[in-house]
Amino acid sequence: MVLGDREFCSVGLAQWLREQAETYFCLRLKKNEYIEIEQNIWKQLKDLAPNSGVSFYFKGVKITKTKGFAQGEVVGKWSRKYRDKKSSEDAWFISTNLGSFSQAISSYKKRFGIEEMFRDIKSGGYQIDKTLVHGDRLISLLLLITLAYSSAFLTGEKIQKKRQIKYVSRVKEKNRYVKRHSYFYIGLHGKDWVESLDFFEKIAESLMSLSPHKRPNYKRGNRAATLIKYTL
Repeated sequence: MVLGDREFCSVGLAQWLREQAETYFCLRLKKNEYIEIEQNIWKQLKDLAPNSGVSFYFKGVKITKTKGFAQGEVVGKWSRKYRDKKSSEDAWFISTNLGSFSQAISSYKKRFGIEEMFRDIKSGGYQIDKTLVHGDRLISLLLLITLAYSSAFLTGEKIQKKRQIKYVSRVKEKNRYVKRHSYFYIGLHGKDWVESLDFFEKIAESLMSLSPHKRPNYKRGNRAATLIKYTL
C-alpha cells in the first residue's frame, strides 16, 4: 500500500503504480485538479465538494486535462461537523485503485499515524534527521530507535490505561478535538516527570508546609507518580 500527500501525488506516479502487480495506492490530489466526470465535461475537485458533509466516488475518470488517463478512481470526502467537533479544514480528494470508497478513506487515514511516527523519531523525539548517518550505521540506528520507540509507545499506552496522562502532558486544548500528544510522547516524558518529582521532593515538601490546603493535590500527584513508575 502506497500512501501519499498532495506534494507527492502525480498522474505519472499513479499510472506507474497501476502497472505494478498487487500494488495498491491512495494519493491525495490537489483541490484545483480537474477530472472528466462526463465526456468533455471537466470539473475541478473543489467544485464537487463546496461544503462539508459531501462525499463522492468516481470510477473510470480522467484526471487532469493535459495528462489525463482513463480508468482512474477518484474519492472525495469532506467530513461534517458533529456537535463540538470541527469539520476538517479541507476536503480529501484521493486517486486510488482500491475499488471502494470506504477502503480508500480507511487506508488514507493511516497516513496521519505514519506522519505522527515520523515526527516522533525526528523533531519530536530522537532527532534522527540531524544524525546525518547512512549505510550500515543508519540501519543500526534505526534498529535501536525501533526498540526504544516501541518501549516508549507501550509505556505511554499503559499510562493512558491507568488514566494518568494529565500528569505528564497537557491533554486538553481549546478548539482542539484530536489528541494533543501521542503515546510515544507520553511514554517518553512520563519518566522525566517522575524523575522531576524525585529531584524537587524536598522543595515540594517545604512548599506544602506553607500551603497545607494544597496537600491533597500533592498526594494525588504522588500516587500518580507511583502508578506511572509501575509502567516504566
